[in-house]
Amino acid sequence: MPLISSPGVAFIVVDDPPGTSAQAVFNSVLSGWPVLVLTLLMALLSGIIMWGLDTWYNPDEFPRSFIKGSGEGFWWAFVTMTTVGYGDRSPRGFVARIFAIVWVLVGLVITSIFTGVVTTSLTAITLSTDVKLYGANIAAVANSTEYRLGLTKNANMTPFHDLESIVAPLKERKFKGVLVDTYVAGEMSEFSSQELRVNKIIDHNSYYGVVFGEGRLAGRTFQNCFEDYVLSKQADIFEKVKEKTKPLEEPKESAAEERSSGLFDSESPLFRNAIYTCLGLLLFFTACGIIWDYGYMRHWKKKAEMDELELLGGPGYEMAKRNLDMMDALMQEVQEFYENWTKRLDDLTIKHDEQQRIQAKQKK
Repeated sequence: MPLISSPGVAFIVVDDPPGTSAQAVFNSVLSGWPVLVLTLLMALLSGIIMWGLDTWYNPDEFPRSFIKGSGEGFWWAFVTMTTVGYGDRSPRGFVARIFAIVWVLVGLVITSIFTGVVTTSLTAITLSTDVKLYGANIAAVANSTEYRLGLTKNANMTPFHDLESIVAPLKERKFKGVLVDTYVAGEMSEFSSQELRVNKIIDHNSYYGVVFGEGRLAGRTFQNCFEDYVLSKQADIFEKVKEKTKPLEEPKESAAEERSSGLFDSESPLFRNAIYTCLGLLLFFTACGIIWDYGYMRHWKKKAEMDELELLGGPGYEMAKRNLDMMDALMQEVQEFYENWTKRLDDLTIKHDEQQRIQAKQKK
């Protein structure tokens, strides 16, 4: 005797750790290296051709030297292919300009292909959230409705005696997911963990009900009486089910949204390593630049000046050295005077503004 239908079978999987999507996209971009290599080779070939066509008409931008000219040609071909076109190199000859038009069209196609490879990988990773049951390793309680459902879906089913023993292996990713009745999954706190998520709800025609035994319970009269009672109390039965069961919580975001937003997840190791690496290199090169500007360059500039003065020799060298020392001291005094004068001017300006405000109030 069926009493109430099941809302379906929940397929619960382990949520991907932070950074999974970003790492997958990074690997997909790296897997497109053949397109990138082909792009560089074609740009180099185009640069050599452009040098050969335009070096006689434009030797300033494409020098007669093969090494220098082909290098400039490669630069022109690469920036033209990516539609940047700085304009620092441009063909002058008629044939060279015809070739430039052809190369622009070819470059658009090559750039679009490489962009399409990256975009396709990104879309496929973002939207590939549906786990196929066919051939996948799935767990369920042995000889349950969910277990038989997995067999009909041709999944590789792993039987367990109870649901409690499934949770730990599931979190260890020993199988893709677990099939469990929606009502049961809502009641078990183990399936409400942040590590797990509901991948999908599978519609399955199953019921909770009563099985009549032998003796008087098997009598037709008793079954008809029980059926009439159930029909008359359906509203009460549904209300009782509503009170005693806990629905599954819907994820805040869909799996596709989580994957797309997780490409730059601040908690992912890939994102953190990239940020820390960029910050470290930025600080390192900034420190090197400051040391070069205020240390190495100043030291060698002063040393070069002294070397030039040494060429004068004798009293001229000593006098020039004293003049340089006096110049440094004078520049320091001028800087101090400028700072003091600026400070006093600011104080006088503030004092003057206050006096004007006082006089304006007295006139009122």
